[in-house]
Amino acid sequence: MKNRIIITSLAKKDIEDAAKWYEERKKGLGKQLVIRVQERMKVIQQNPLIFQIKYKMVHTAVIQQFPYMIHYQVDEKNEIVKIIAILHTYRNPDIWQTRI
Repeated sequence: MKNRIIITSLAKKDIEDAAKWYEERKKGLGKQLVIRVQERMKVIQQNPLIFQIKYKMVHTAVIQQFPYMIHYQVDEKNEIVKIIAILHTYRNPDIWQTRI
């Protein structure tokens, strides 16, 4: 099953900010982060229930190589995955709560 992915504007900004931060530290590292996010989103798109629910029906998937998690909700009936956040694992959990 291939679900439709919807990425909220806040989640897009999350990844843009993170990629910029990494790119400023080392050329090419920001691009590598974006590639890892895209790889993980493909896995989520194919099988969104593979990752566990962490809070309020929100699944989280760790991004390989980077300390970030993708936070998403699944609408099984309509086959939609909504990416609500892509945040550093040390960020305040209250941030996630405001995006639901």
